[in-house]
Amino acid sequence: MLETLYEKNPPKPGFRVSRRDILTIIIGFASSVLLWNYIPEFAPIPALLIIHFFLFCNILRVWRYYEMSWGGIFVLNITCWTYLYGEINWLYILLCQTPITLLVAIVTITSKGYKGIGSKGNQNATNTNQN
Repeated sequence: MLETLYEKNPPKPGFRVSRRDILTIIIGFASSVLLWNYIPEFAPIPALLIIHFFLFCNILRVWRYYEMSWGGIFVLNITCWTYLYGEINWLYILLCQTPITLLVAIVTITSKGYKGIGSKGNQNATNTNQN
């Protein structure tokens, strides 16, 4: 049944945004603001996750496997640097995570089934792992 729905209404290429996306973004940034008052070193986490959520899901339309891999590396990155320094070191975390983000973006944009912003809209190149 799910396959039939997908075939009848395949996702349109390009940028997309929904009310749920906007609500998620608002909640994420509100979380960052609230955390800033209580645990300032954790405050950037929701904002970074929301920025990447928007980039990966709405602009680039990254395959779910790459999204989840990025998230796992992000958690590992924060954990390792915090363990090594005894506190969250955002400079090192971002220096390590930014190349991962760029790699995910480049691999996604150059893939045959790319459907994000600026894509040619190849409806024949489908991938069931994609959002």
